[in-house]
Amino acid sequence: MKKKRIFIGVVFTLYSVVLLYIWLFNGRGRLYDMPLLEYVRRSVNFIPFLTVANYIKSIGTGTINLKTVFINLAGNIFLFTPLGFLLPAVFPKLRRLWKTMLTVFLIVLAVESLQLILQIGIFDIDDFILNAFGAVLGYGVWKWKPIQKFLTEEKQLKA
Repeated sequence: MKKKRIFIGVVFTLYSVVLLYIWLFNGRGRLYDMPLLEYVRRSVNFIPFLTVANYIKSIGTGTINLKTVFINLAGNIFLFTPLGFLLPAVFPKLRRLWKTMLTVFLIVLAVESLQLILQIGIFDIDDFILNAFGAVLGYGVWKWKPIQKFLTEEKQLKA
């Protein structure tokens, strides 16, 4: 059991480092050279599904590549699927859905805010929605009985 916990902890650490790199540094520099308050005013979206709707409109008008849309939307979902699985696997106190989702929300809030402050991204409610959906998928994997049995099964001692 101890080897499994160590392995899962290492996977969680590596996943976290990769996620932070993708989120904060992957091909991004400062997007605009403007005062922070002006940047915030232009770079915040609190309207649910506005970004998704804009992607759909852009596909219809041919002004955006389908690959770009897929990478942005599916990426926001699938990058967080492991988090929904790993949080309850690593932290036993997060084994209830609401606790896992609260933790995901706080992580996303922190990084989205950091992106905004560093002017390397936008603060978009759609990211929260898609990230949360991915985390719920991962949590569903965690709740799957064969997975839980494998992760929590103690090695049987021979009598």
